[in-house]
Amino acid sequence: MTINEAVYRNYLTDTLYYYVHNQALNVRFADLMDDKKKKQRNKTGDEIVADLVKNAGIVLR
Repeated sequence: MTINEAVYRNYLTDTLYYYVHNQALNVRFADLMDDKKKKQRNKTGDEIVADLVKNAGIVLR
C-alpha cells in the first residue's frame, strides 16, 4: 500500500465517522494531496508560541 492509498483510506474512514455523527469535514481529499495548497510550516517552536500569545492577547510578565 502506498502512502497515498493509506491517506485516502484514513480520509474515507474519517469521512464516514463524521457522517455518522452528523458532522462534516472541511477539506476535500484532493486538496490534501495538492502540493500547491499545503501549508509550509517553517516556524520554530518559539515563533509559534509568540504568535499564539499575541493572537490570544496573553500578557507575559
